[in-house]
Amino acid sequence: MNLWLGSPGVVAHTHHDEVPNWAAQVYGHKRWILSPPSEAWKLYPYPHLHSFRSQSQVDFKSGQSIDARARVSGKLPELDDNKDLFPHFGNITAYQALLSPGEIMYIPPFWFHRVITEDTSIAVNTWSNIPGGNPHNIMEKVPLPFEEDWDMRRKATALKVFVRLFAEALAETTGVTCGIEPALGLLRRQYDSLYFGSMGRHQASIIGKEMKEYCHDSDLEEFERNIAAKITDGIYVSALIEQLLKLKNVDARRLLFLAHVETSIYAILEDPNLIYPFIRDCIPT
Repeated sequence: MNLWLGSPGVVAHTHHDEVPNWAAQVYGHKRWILSPPSEAWKLYPYPHLHSFRSQSQVDFKSGQSIDARARVSGKLPELDDNKDLFPHFGNITAYQALLSPGEIMYIPPFWFHRVITEDTSIAVNTWSNIPGGNPHNIMEKVPLPFEEDWDMRRKATALKVFVRLFAEALAETTGVTCGIEPALGLLRRQYDSLYFGSMGRHQASIIGKEMKEYCHDSDLEEFERNIAAKITDGIYVSALIEQLLKLKNVDARRLLFLAHVETSIYAILEDPNLIYPFIRDCIPT
């Protein structure tokens, strides 16, 4: 149980939680602006491994990255090529609720919410587990079909195959058997806007250039076929999909899928600086 004390005008930036959230108003009023998970591609949430994870990258007043606030203090350079970072931002589906004393509201997993304190406020909330346990925590315990002694080329190649097969399995849960753009396209946009906003388009386009040759090695075609067969025949993907299916909302599944993909990339490549280059160069969208 968490206690929230707020003064008029305090705003909780748009974000989502991975598990069910129950919010109750004790004193005063809070205005909630809620958007379904399907609006994620317009809201550009930070990647899962970012310290601001689950929050929208967009400053709703300026339309620019909220990281841009750091430039006022000189922490980030002024950039001349980072305009229009969020081309899909706008026309967001949202629902508004004014929570008064004695009222309680349920916010489903991965629903975005922006909370505005209308007057002096006292509120409480609690997060609850999904029946059967937190899917993300369980997914992280599912072993991946990788070997520690593989070189970077084999790791990157196997990771590329795993992400593709995992994405195809996710698509099948919605009855869509072709195309994996809805999920992986969002992941690419999340990282593009993050890196464009922090260093500019040109610099972001040249970092980690070497990943292209690591994950597109023609000498590893047989290895790629073998790892694809191993993943297809094993329990790896089916065990992950079982957890995703705990979420009834299809778009919520996609967001949890992306979080696990990020976690897997970091676990296998063991270098946070390679996550964006791998997503940019090795994942088809």
